[in-house]
Amino acid sequence: MNLKSQYIETNGIRLHCKVGGEGKLLILLHGFPEFWYAWHRQIPVLMEEYLVVAPDLRGFNKSDKPKGVHNYKLPILVKDVKGIIQAFGREKAFIVAHDWGALLAWELAYDYPDMVEKLMILNGPHPYKMFTNLLGSPSQIRSSWYIFYMQIPFLPEYFLKKRLEEFFEHFLVGWSINKEAFSEEDLQKYKAVYSEPSTVKAAMSYYRAGFRYFWLLWNGKNKKVQCPVFILWGQNDKALSPKLNDNIETLCAGKCTVTYLPNCSHWIQHEQAKVVSNHILDFLK
Repeated sequence: MNLKSQYIETNGIRLHCKVGGEGKLLILLHGFPEFWYAWHRQIPVLMEEYLVVAPDLRGFNKSDKPKGVHNYKLPILVKDVKGIIQAFGREKAFIVAHDWGALLAWELAYDYPDMVEKLMILNGPHPYKMFTNLLGSPSQIRSSWYIFYMQIPFLPEYFLKKRLEEFFEHFLVGWSINKEAFSEEDLQKYKAVYSEPSTVKAAMSYYRAGFRYFWLLWNGKNKKVQCPVFILWGQNDKALSPKLNDNIETLCAGKCTVTYLPNCSHWIQHEQAKVVSNHILDFLK
């Protein structure tokens, strides 16, 4: 895999990206507790036809980790992605996003509609849907217990640093339907990234900013995504209910397709890597 590291200066910070291939620009946005490596099974296939850019979002792995929860507000994160598109001299890009990356991607498609050619979401909530479900769905509130836990100062970081191996074994392997989805090598890579103390604090800042600036998620209520949208969802997600996609087409001006993968967890691109890659290629074409 002819993949190189590239650093991009944007929005006052420096982002590390893995870059490979040629063609139209395709940006892959990861979630928590991942980094660019979340897409390592898709990148070799996708870079045969596209210029693939898989960034470490701010706060993760080799990208800058600005201090302060306010530096992780959704509009700021969105401008980071806008800057990546501009750094490659493109006017628009295909966006494929998972988990937290999906929140950014939805908002990017709202705020900069001319910059998103197509949007593909993998087990990642629409901002407004997340807002309403965290207010009105008892089952989603129970599933999102960890969001509330992360609001406690200092303790979540302390316990995560003390139990890194146990955390990834439980959170990645434990949540998976296919227990072979994460190899020992994969787990060691994640552990190495989170062994850096500033990464743990920065990653949790996403949840703290999301909670502290919760009203920002409301902004999606009266907006419609203009580009085609494809949502691919592992049906056995322990964190995010498929109900988050109910009536999602009302928030899209163009075609919106939702497809569910049975026997698949939140870690969709790990558990069903080939299926996900094929869906991406089919949708982008």
